[in-house]
Amino acid sequence: MAKIQIIDTIKGHNFLAIQSIIDILQKYKPDWARTKIEILSKEKSTIIVLLDKNINDAKKPIGIDLKSKLQLDPEEIKTFISGVNIELLDKIKASSFFIIEKANNIFQEHKLDLKEYKIEVIGEGSSIIVIFSDKERIVGSRGSTGKLGFEVELNSNDLQVIRSNFIR
Repeated sequence: MAKIQIIDTIKGHNFLAIQSIIDILQKYKPDWARTKIEILSKEKSTIIVLLDKNINDAKKPIGIDLKSKLQLDPEEIKTFISGVNIELLDKIKASSFFIIEKANNIFQEHKLDLKEYKIEVIGEGSSIIVIFSDKERIVGSRGSTGKLGFEVELNSNDLQVIRSNFIR
């Protein structure tokens, strides 16, 4: 039996926030395999920051203001994160973002509202499974507890869809 590993978890609305600026981020040609994405909030401002996972070899972070879609310079990012009342809303490996994006294409065929779901990326053997579950679902609850869940299994080598189905 293959070992199951939780790779990442993100709220659906936060995934959509990243998706809304991914074209801007791609202009900077980050090394997606070594990058993590954080969504940070302070007062009424929200920024999305790309950080190199290897701290010793970190490039300058790339930060985008979610509202204006403008890039923040490194000093603005430093000022933002050094203040008080900063909240980490969500974080995800950049590589997981693209896995979820592939699975989300299948999820959207069913015209479901991604804002109402929590997304988990799970590795199992040679597969990656993306699970969309009710964001209000209580961990450990059994059976149907609200919105139907949905899962997409992808081949971990080429991200081709193996199967997709609703789950309880």
